[in-house]
Order: sequence, then C-alpha cells, then structure tokens
Amino acid sequence: MIAFQSSRYNGIDFYDELDFTVKSGVECFDIFFDGYTYDDIDIKKLNDYRERFHLTYTVHAPISDYFSADENVDKLIKFVNSLKPYSVTVHFNKLSYEVFDFLSDNIDKSVFIAVENTIPDKNVIYNNNYIDFMQTLSKKHPDISATFDIGHCWVNKFDPVEYVNRLINYRINIPIMHVHDNNGNEDSHTTPGSGTINFDSFFINYKKAGMKTVFVIEHWQNNRDTLEFLRKYV
Repeated sequence: MIAFQSSRYNGIDFYDELDFTVKSGVECFDIFFDGYTYDDIDIKKLNDYRERFHLTYTVHAPISDYFSADENVDKLIKFVNSLKPYSVTVHFNKLSYEVFDFLSDNIDKSVFIAVENTIPDKNVIYNNNYIDFMQTLSKKHPDISATFDIGHCWVNKFDPVEYVNRLINYRINIPIMHVHDNNGNEDSHTTPGSGTINFDSFFINYKKAGMKTVFVIEHWQNNRDTLEFLRKYV
C-alpha cells in the first residue's frame, strides 16, 4: 500500500491534501503532525472520508521529546484511540523505554506502534543506536514494529538493503517505510532518482522478503512521479 503525507512544507491545506490523495487513487493518508495540532484535525471528518473512499490512515506523531508520559503523550494516545489508524510512528532519538511501555499499554491493540530511525543514529537518553534500541525493546515487546526511513538510513551511511535485512533477521516487524531520496549527506527529502539511493535494488530485495508494508511518500512534491515509480513494485 502507498500513502501520501500531510505536511506544512508544501503550503497546502490539510483537507486539500486529503482530497488530492483521494483523486490520485491513493489508498492511504499519513497524518504528519509537523505543523498541525490535534485540535486542527476533525476526526469525524476523517472518518467520513474513510467511509466514503475506503481510506486507511497512518499517523506520524509530533517530532518532540518523549522522555516521560506527559500531557502531550496523553493527547497523542487520545487522538490515536479515537481515529484507530493502521499505525502511529514515533521517532526513536528522544523516546524513553518507559514512554514506549506507556504507549503500548494505552494505545488500542489494533494499531501498530512503529519506532522510526532518525538522523543522527543515536538515542539521546541511552546513548545507543537504533538497532540496539530496538533489540532492547524487543526483549519486553517481542511484537515491536519499526518505521524504516530509507533516506535517514542513507544519510547515516548505512546501506538500506543490508539495514532492513538486519531488522528482518531480528524479527522486527516493518509495517511502515518512508520513501524519499538524498545525496547521502543531507536529509533533503527529494524524489527517488534525484539522489544517490539505489531504489531499484532496494525494492527488488523488498519483494523477495515478502513483507506487508505501507510506503509513505515523504518528499511533499512531485508525489505522483513517486507514486508511478512505487506502483512498479508495490
């Protein structure tokens, strides 16, 4: 499945983006709280879109500190439990194990809680990398899920094919992948083919792995170009 994503970066109204998703024949919409608040989003309206157009939703939590289970974490849980999306993504770099436990205990069990790899590859609380963080989590949460960001992986100087295979070997589920390109130095979020990531090799490997993943297009312009590219593989 392929998803378009909301974002403040393209200057388009949230519901105009939702309409663009539907008109493009895309089945999933990723709600990214990079410029919106929970109060900005009308869940009743989202449910109406879901019913009329058979949409699936994913949620990308605000990029923030998740050191403790504070008011912002409570708001995230309330929003997710009201909408019941396919997944909710949280960045790993400022996420505590305790907050993940709290999310796991309180978010509806039908929703994947997916932890995303970030730039740099370091959790500021425990001073460990993404793979080590996920392995530690998996000891308590054997059903742990990942949001694998291909562009972040490349900027961190890892080969995306080898890296995703490591996650698979550690039995970490990958329900979400973020798709965008870059030159290996800057997290520029450009279209596949405009940077130096070998997407053809990556998706050939993906098909061999037989995973079930939602691919979120995360570059916010020329989305239909990437949509046509992904449809060759997904």
